[in-house]
Amino acid sequence: MIIIRLTMRLPQALLLIDPGHNVEKIMKQGVADILQKKLQDRKWSTTVTASKVHTEPFRFV
Repeated sequence: MIIIRLTMRLPQALLLIDPGHNVEKIMKQGVADILQKKLQDRKWSTTVTASKVHTEPFRFV
């Protein structure tokens, strides 16, 4: 999951996508980086942090 902390007023609509366990482990940092860059380009004072929590629901032996 990607956690977004905004330090200014939110727009009326905020879309958050949770793609699931298989996709998130390979793309959550990349999406966080892209979002951080876009927000910085718009001069928003934000910090975008990709979760480091292990979210794999299965245990392989």
